[in-house]
Amino acid sequence: MNPLQFPKFSPVHFFILVASVLIAALSSCSGQDNSTAQQPTSLAAKTLQWPEPQDSMIKTGQTYLFMSSIGDLTEKNVSILETFEDRNGQIWIATSGEGIYVYRDNKYYHLTEADGLISNCVFSLTQDWFGHIWIGTAKGLSRFDGNKFVNYSMADINGSGKDNNLGKDLPTCNAMDILSLQVDRTGLVWMGTSNGIYHFDGKKFTHVLHGGEITNDSEKYPRTVSQIVQDKNGKLWFNTWADGVFRLDDKTLHRVALNTEEWSSGMQVDSRGNVWIASEPYKVFQYVFPEKEGDSVDQFVEYEMEHELVNKRALRLQHVTPSGVMWFTAIPYDGIEGGLFRFTPFDPVVKKSVLIEYDATHGIPSNNMRNLIFTKTGEVYYSDDFKFGKFHLNILGC
Repeated sequence: MNPLQFPKFSPVHFFILVASVLIAALSSCSGQDNSTAQQPTSLAAKTLQWPEPQDSMIKTGQTYLFMSSIGDLTEKNVSILETFEDRNGQIWIATSGEGIYVYRDNKYYHLTEADGLISNCVFSLTQDWFGHIWIGTAKGLSRFDGNKFVNYSMADINGSGKDNNLGKDLPTCNAMDILSLQVDRTGLVWMGTSNGIYHFDGKKFTHVLHGGEITNDSEKYPRTVSQIVQDKNGKLWFNTWADGVFRLDDKTLHRVALNTEEWSSGMQVDSRGNVWIASEPYKVFQYVFPEKEGDSVDQFVEYEMEHELVNKRALRLQHVTPSGVMWFTAIPYDGIEGGLFRFTPFDPVVKKSVLIEYDATHGIPSNNMRNLIFTKTGEVYYSDDFKFGKFHLNILGC
């Protein structure tokens, strides 16, 4: 019996998906060279015997709730890499060596290679229209339907017949493979890897920019793709570690020109489908959508944060509210503690941008938060290297 919730898919949804996939096949993806994309050879499907849940042992503090029973990750030298909320409000926690923990109703469910997951080193998570969870790992891609995993190795994905290890010099599990995932409106699964961008149509994998009709308008190549988001017009944006930000415009991968020489420190799409990009040194850019399709000049509204307050810490954009208020986490840097930052691009009261820093003295549970989830029900979950928990923004006066 599956103790978690997975949405049922209606015939109407199925019809829309099939129609979308057919349209996509006859348009943007038609004619692409898929000579390097082979049919998957490692379709491992294992019916899952769900493990007994672990009590969360919620510790109630005066200002926040803290859940600590996902195992002693510190002693195992395992860290939390990503968190994700599915459409049923369940929180998926990806780790660097202990697989996945799923949090629901104050309990955790632990899924590992022993349950059919392709690798215990997990970087990315997303959900498709059917409710399946797609899981990007150091060894390939897993799809989970609530009862079994279907796995695709890196050999399946790159079509070479052997696993790649292009990211072996990067500080990760073994190789930094599938860092980011996104399912587009046509049902294609897009993957950001250490070897560029791939997509999967359910039958074959295509390595973008390696043959086919999609071209690149820049001398830069998107290598380590850390984020993929989709804007209100359905266009995909790709954030890389060192090569800038790219957007897929029809059949052209376009490198976005920002007024900064530094790398992007985060990219988010708000509830209205607007794109926000944060970059070093401490700037935020809001994309201005063109008035008509085909306008090729990128326009951004640029905001600058107070350098002295940030104080050289590495900020990561985590969430943008409908009103445009941004939340950043900061990791420790060069002996300086991390923290939590709230940035208002334009405060109507003081008529300027306002940046506020919060640390442990304000009641936040950790000065080393890596990920934040603002749930549909208004709760805020965080993770740092080894812990996962929940806290209330009202302790910050929000």
